[in-house]
Amino acid sequence: MHNSKKFIGIHEWFEHFAKTTPDKIACVFGNSKLTYFELNCRANFLAHIMIERGVSPGDVVALAMMRSTEQAVAILAVLKAGAAYLPLDASLSESRTHEWLEHANIKYSIIDQQWPVNVVDKSFNEREYISTSDGELFVGYSEENPSVPTSPERRAYVMFTRTSTGSPKAVMVPHRAVVHLVKHSKYIELDAEDTLLQFAPLSHDASTFEIWGAWLNGGKLVLYPGRGINRNLLAKVIIENEVSVCWFTATLFHLVAKNHLDMLRTIRVLIAGGEMQPELVKKVLEEFPLLSLITGYGPTENTTFTCCHSMTKETDITAPYPIGKPIGETQLHILDSNRRPVMQGFPGELYVSGPSVALGYLNTASDDFFIDPSIAQGLIYRTGDMVTQNAAGELSLIKCCDDPLKMRGYQVSLKEMAQAVYAYRG
Repeated sequence: MHNSKKFIGIHEWFEHFAKTTPDKIACVFGNSKLTYFELNCRANFLAHIMIERGVSPGDVVALAMMRSTEQAVAILAVLKAGAAYLPLDASLSESRTHEWLEHANIKYSIIDQQWPVNVVDKSFNEREYISTSDGELFVGYSEENPSVPTSPERRAYVMFTRTSTGSPKAVMVPHRAVVHLVKHSKYIELDAEDTLLQFAPLSHDASTFEIWGAWLNGGKLVLYPGRGINRNLLAKVIIENEVSVCWFTATLFHLVAKNHLDMLRTIRVLIAGGEMQPELVKKVLEEFPLLSLITGYGPTENTTFTCCHSMTKETDITAPYPIGKPIGETQLHILDSNRRPVMQGFPGELYVSGPSVALGYLNTASDDFFIDPSIAQGLIYRTGDMVTQNAAGELSLIKCCDDPLKMRGYQVSLKEMAQAVYAYRG
């Protein structure tokens, strides 16, 4: 199967491991454990029910689910049905949630009883809801994988960007982008011996790396059972499950480096998103010299990571902030205001092409995704970030052009505000 020229979709990789290593633990949540075979069978059962109820290839299914084994079953089942999952954000208001659902033209939603926001909208009679309260849907078994073919370009998930303001903006990520992120992309080697922690909310694109980094390599996924950061619980989960790979925000990395270094003793690879304090990087690497510490940079529109930068005790991570080299087959283009390449060492705006680029925004036109054969083949994404590149091909981030502001509880994009003003002025 590994040598086949036929594209292997996300769920098809899972099905491969369910067949070849059926007794291997795939998912851990508290005291509950599911093997690859068990999780595959449960997802098959739910997928067949979804197909019977009308879910078709290409549909988008909303998930209003807290982290749980049911959530794990649901995301796999959605893909097996040929659809894409749209994880909702538990921190949003009810009105904002319904705005997302309406924008995405959602017909099917999977909800659990722990979700803090009312998702059911009785004014939409055509919308169908699948609830975890109907427990048999999530524990029923079917050994038959649904015979729904997939393709590299089929949507795997739809994710709203964290800086969305007045108008919703949801990124459509295809199967090929997820496979590229976690299979043979050189910045990290993952295998069946690894245990990954899922700590990020499903609505954050870090969860893409966490979940599929485990399952597309035959590894174990440990679901963090808490809500929010509980440092003692996090340490307990990591140490007791011997987590080997995890992803932290820069803020969490700083917190752990200052006060909880012991929680890293089982970790072999730690990826951190955001700019990290050099003295804390040095502290961690002096304590754990064999630890692979990586900074990951990338917008949701290019599937979690565009560039990664590996660090050692000798690494200089002072300003300008280094973000490293492109992962896998990702292609970088540093261009001036006329979209012409800048000279090496000069600042320019970063554009990205290659297999990680998303399909665009759901039901939203944007000039940020475009085609220009003079730059690259296929779809190109304009990040809006200013970078420089040195002779070794490593990038440094100078400025994020879309740094959000926090206003009245919402993250507001200056870039989107400017676009709206210009549009209003005609």
